Amino acid sequence: MQVRGWTLFKGLDAAYKMNSNLLKNVEIECCTKTFEESTKGVPQFKTQLSCWPSEIIQARISFDAACRMDLSTMTPLQMQRLAALKRELIQTLHGQY
Repeated sequence: MQVRGWTLFKGLDAAYKMNSNLLKNVEIECCTKTFEESTKGVPQFKTQLSCWPSEIIQARISFDAACRMDLSTMTPLQMQRLAALKRELIQTLHGQY
């Protein structure tokens, strides 16, 4: 929908311009690189990609967040649960490609 030359649904317009090859390339890169590194070449789609219902992309975002957590403030049980979560996310990332 256009109003005085501006698109009201810019997010949807950008999503339509994001093709399947771009998505596949980012997913492949997410298997071995951080989300930030994987989307460095396509900063205009970073927000759309972070919301995309891709198991690989969401696993990478979760893994990156888990790696940034401060272990010094965790109890041994919390660290054990975090390690289990990381193992599960790594299996998701490595099992896809």
